[in-house]
Amino acid sequence: MTDPWASAQSATDGIAAGPRALAFVNHGCACIIVSLVWCYRFSLRPVLGGQCRHQPTCSQYMLDAVEKYGPYRGAWRGIKRLARCGPWGGCGHDPA
Repeated sequence: MTDPWASAQSATDGIAAGPRALAFVNHGCACIIVSLVWCYRFSLRPVLGGQCRHQPTCSQYMLDAVEKYGPYRGAWRGIKRLARCGPWGGCGHDPA
């Protein structure tokens, strides 16, 4: 005879694992974004030069936004900042 409580317990284990799994995925995405920013800093930034007209720089803004808002919203805010950064955009202090 099977225990009816065993199946109920395994069902609740799956529910509790959901938020942990989501946190694990979010952390992994954040690590990937941070790694890409650091790869840019060590490979392309020395070649292109420091031409960002904002403070903090766009790469630092991306790191701050990912830390403050999480990987998805922070990456979106960083991409929007990169779109604003250029000769047609503004300049000055623009924190995340």
